[in-house]
Amino acid sequence: MRFTWPNGTKCVVALSVEYDAESVEWGYKKNITGGDDVGGFSTNFGIPSILRVFEKYDVRSTFFVPAWDAERNPDRVKEIAAAGHEIAAHGYIHEDFSVLEASEEKAIFEKAHRILTDIVGTPPRGFRAAAYARPISRHTLQFVKEMGYLYDSSFMDDDEPYQVTMDGRPVDLIEIPWVWVLNDISYMGPYIDYCGMGWIVPQRSPEFILELWKEEFDSIYEEVGFFNLVVHPRDMGRVSRMPIIEKLVTHIKGYNDVWFATYSEVSEVCLEQLGK
Repeated sequence: MRFTWPNGTKCVVALSVEYDAESVEWGYKKNITGGDDVGGFSTNFGIPSILRVFEKYDVRSTFFVPAWDAERNPDRVKEIAAAGHEIAAHGYIHEDFSVLEASEEKAIFEKAHRILTDIVGTPPRGFRAAAYARPISRHTLQFVKEMGYLYDSSFMDDDEPYQVTMDGRPVDLIEIPWVWVLNDISYMGPYIDYCGMGWIVPQRSPEFILELWKEEFDSIYEEVGFFNLVVHPRDMGRVSRMPIIEKLVTHIKGYNDVWFATYSEVSEVCLEQLGK
């Protein structure tokens, strides 16, 4: 089923931010005092920069927050929520669910859910796997559903939201897929040998990334109607790169019939059309 968007909207713009502070280094068994410690930049500089731009242009986003980071930076997470952005689940500390027992994975889901709920005051409504090079397990989507979440965003098998199927039957869960070409890590991240992501292309200039994403949006606007961007404060939050977001948002706002929506808002529309 292809979903339609409310109020004559031709294209939804779903901006997502992956908090990913020191949980990345610790989750991949790295020494946080070593040369790869950029997680602190995310909390101290990257996220405030992104929040300022979002406020300036009056757009809201969905922040996927590892609960390990949330425990250590509760005030920053509260600040994100107070600014009107959605806080979604992102595991605890970049776990590899594929090597865990089902009971261990379930415990992580419940722990992360509890931590985010206690900090924000409202429970998360969606989930995205937190370790790109580590596959989810055959139980993951079931736990997403059992948590009562509206959506998952861990797959790349479509270019627009769709209803999840389990055991051959559709369930009350929406998948919001993403794609590497619209993920800043693809162009900004360093060679990462410790998590299986050494394939990342050589780092690109802000101008290159901006023009690519503008072209991507123009095509998606005409053909698909769902633009889903993934950024990381540790990468996008640098002073030389923040203009990419400003200029991209300005470009998108040049269209009259777009809707900047959180993932929960997208999922609510989809589930309503399914009669759920």
